[in-house]
Amino acid sequence: MVEYLAVIHFGLDHNFADTDIMHVIVCVLLYFALLSAVLRHLPQCFTIGEAMIVTESVVLLSVDAFTDLGIKLSHVWPGFRSVIGIHVEFPKSTEMLWLQLLVTGSLTTGILLLPVFHYLSLVREFWDVVVGHLAFYATIFFTFFALLLPWSFLILRGMNPLNWLWKYLTKQEIRLYLIAHWCCVVVVSIAFVLLKSRQTKSNASSTVVRKCFHLLALAIYIPGVIYEPYVTHLASSVAVAAFIFIEYVRLFRIGPFGSSVHSALVVFLDDKDSGALILTHVYLLLGLALPLWLFPVDYSKADPTGVFKTQEDCEKH
Repeated sequence: MVEYLAVIHFGLDHNFADTDIMHVIVCVLLYFALLSAVLRHLPQCFTIGEAMIVTESVVLLSVDAFTDLGIKLSHVWPGFRSVIGIHVEFPKSTEMLWLQLLVTGSLTTGILLLPVFHYLSLVREFWDVVVGHLAFYATIFFTFFALLLPWSFLILRGMNPLNWLWKYLTKQEIRLYLIAHWCCVVVVSIAFVLLKSRQTKSNASSTVVRKCFHLLALAIYIPGVIYEPYVTHLASSVAVAAFIFIEYVRLFRIGPFGSSVHSALVVFLDDKDSGALILTHVYLLLGLALPLWLFPVDYSKADPTGVFKTQEDCEKH
């Protein structure tokens, strides 16, 4: 708290714009509101340190994402830029914009689903539960067509996302081979989970499953980082968003796959996991993806001094 107040005080002393100070204040308020909600409504899912890190990351990513979204909207409605108080646009790679859309979009969808989740926590009758499940999917479709799809058109400057994805993946042949390799690893992972979910659970078996998934994760990321770090960057964003949606389905047993997903993911748990959320696989993915997200470079392209090039540097040449 003292650090945030120091930032605000620094801004006041150095004549920062009122909008800049307001943005800091909004971030601080969002941080403490979200942190309080996480600790209150998700007990035993996070330690205080984990909750603080997750909350701060979500707030920073969300504010950055919606700021960029506002700037994109200002290209359509020029007056919108003065409303959000942002006048400088910082260039970002397309992969980073997709990261913002996918992760922030999945979390925003979760917020919109809160009334549905509350309803499902109250009802027990079969048809009432069915209504809740239908409301879940209706909210998903609404969010996709009302928020995520228009957002994707904005970041691609009007280009169809499917056309962009096809051109992106077929730009280099190695990308198709990499996608095929990842699909094979995913199939092996699913088969492994299904096999282990039918066996008796114990701490030893849980540890074996975790270590096996560490190896499978390395099988995905090592060739990805070596040959196509930018595709791996994008794929990591897709995977995190998918894991978030899968957790929504698992947590409230959304039909028809909720119970099966829950049974499959239980193999990840051990005695230390006592909360409602299953986040072990998400943490594993984030641990591998964060270095790429924070500093995406092509490790196959270095300049004569041995310095690796970022995507922006590669595009300039």
